[in-house]
Amino acid sequence: MFEIEENTLDELPYSITCLQFAYLAYEVAPENVNSMRHLECSMDDSYEAAESALACYCDLISPHDYGDNSECFTYGCYYSSKHMMEFYRLCRVHAKLLRVKLHEEPFFARAKRFVYSQLSNSYTFDYTLQTKVNREYASGIAVRFTGDFYEFEDFNMAMIDIMRFYRDEAARLKNALAMTRRTDSDVTIREEAA
Repeated sequence: MFEIEENTLDELPYSITCLQFAYLAYEVAPENVNSMRHLECSMDDSYEAAESALACYCDLISPHDYGDNSECFTYGCYYSSKHMMEFYRLCRVHAKLLRVKLHEEPFFARAKRFVYSQLSNSYTFDYTLQTKVNREYASGIAVRFTGDFYEFEDFNMAMIDIMRFYRDEAARLKNALAMTRRTDSDVTIREEAA
């Protein structure tokens, strides 16, 4: 029939992974996909493809090396995006309109649960969700990795899902705020008319 070179099929899962990350990068930033053209979609390139795709979703990725200062963590990274910042600013506005504490605001609580569901399954890294809005990129996720961390593709996919979540939820929260404000102004108008 046809011949297949030895070990050709061994690279197939990595090729699929690279293509998946290339698609995700193209989805959010088509202009940045050219930087991934040199990848051969092999095992060696799957990590770079995952990192490149995640970089398209984040506005800030700041690595940190712990050196010998930590007993179990060897390096860390801080991930943030403009959508996260906008989301947490809007959560504060929505909480005030609903007259609830920030941690009781429904979008805020849902985001915390979503991040936990994506990042709580590993023993080789730990994370802290930052929800501040007092400076640029104050909202973000600080991740600390052990030397045993090897789940690069899964981690990057989870982080992409998180960044997409914040993008989509920020848009939903804007709509919810518009509806809440419209409802409040209708009630005020009716009260003034009565």
